[in-house]
Amino acid sequence: DTRIEDHDLYRFMAEVAPALGELVTVADGRTPWDLFDAEGFIGNTRVDLCSRVLKRDLLRRWLVEHRDPGTTSVYLGIDWTEAHRFERARDRWLPWRVEAPLCEPPLLSKADMLAALEATSVRPPRLYAMGFPHNNCGGACVKAGVSHWTHLLRTLPAVYDVWEAREAAFRAATENNSSESRTNTKPFERIIGLSTSLPVWRFTCRLTTTKPSRARFSRSRRTAGPMSPTPVPSTYT
Repeated sequence: DTRIEDHDLYRFMAEVAPALGELVTVADGRTPWDLFDAEGFIGNTRVDLCSRVLKRDLLRRWLVEHRDPGTTSVYLGIDWTEAHRFERARDRWLPWRVEAPLCEPPLLSKADMLAALEATSVRPPRLYAMGFPHNNCGGACVKAGVSHWTHLLRTLPAVYDVWEAREAAFRAATENNSSESRTNTKPFERIIGLSTSLPVWRFTCRLTTTKPSRARFSRSRRTAGPMSPTPVPSTYT
């Protein structure tokens, strides 16, 4: 539990748990931003310390303490479109056996999976219906691209605001703005072919105005048109 998941994901887990067995929650206690602040480094597509520290390392410690590798398998939610990740995971999780049923026939699309779930009494997590391709970190992710962050701003501006504010606070606290690759949530400019990184506040400017400024935009300007304000999820308060 990264402590910043979308509130509806917790509802979903509680509903599916009876069909799978005991639901055990393992948490470091910190959010990704708490970790970034402590390490003085913001995760990115190449160095995902948030996923490593708050998920993989934490789960491995729990397995070592509570489960026998000889009788325990680790199941991953990786499907056939990311089979290369499954192959890497086999070595990473040794001595535990790793399984990824979604990489095996029949090869289901995400639409197939959601349709199968909707045929039951369990409602899928809301982020999928809102157009998000994944359900990580409340819809945000330091490894996401420009289109994803644009969708987050337009769909869940309150969540976007949290990430923008935390990045700005991180930059102010570290006073390391010259090292863009360490202080930006996502190197947006590199994605579109330019030579420098782009902090979230400047990316927001590009989406909402033609004259970037460090000043915070008023809610009325930030949410004009399709960007309607959304209540802050309980996990972000």
